[in-house]
Amino acid sequence: QLEPLLERAKPYGRFSPLPKHPALYRDIALLVDEEVPAAEVYGLVARCGLPYIERVEIFDCYTGPPIPKGKKNLALRLFLRAPERTLTDEEADEVQRELINRLQEAGMTLR
Repeated sequence: QLEPLLERAKPYGRFSPLPKHPALYRDIALLVDEEVPAAEVYGLVARCGLPYIERVEIFDCYTGPPIPKGKKNLALRLFLRAPERTLTDEEADEVQRELINRLQEAGMTLR
């Protein structure tokens, strides 16, 4: 009696297996123009195409003293992971350095 229902049932979405290796994270605080939207920062990080960046979260946005007028502080958290092994601190630090260089080239200032 269940067969007609099963035939009409929608399959579940795709699932990804849980990661086998831990993520490392690094925080970056940036000083950017107040009118720069968070989506622009996310897009810039994505376009960099750096390895191991699993995701980026903006966990703080602040304006006010001591931040200069017309600027805001954005704090980013990078989640880094290699699918086949555990990243070393040195590898994570290198990705962070390269991302900081690219953000600075785009006119953002490291705090």
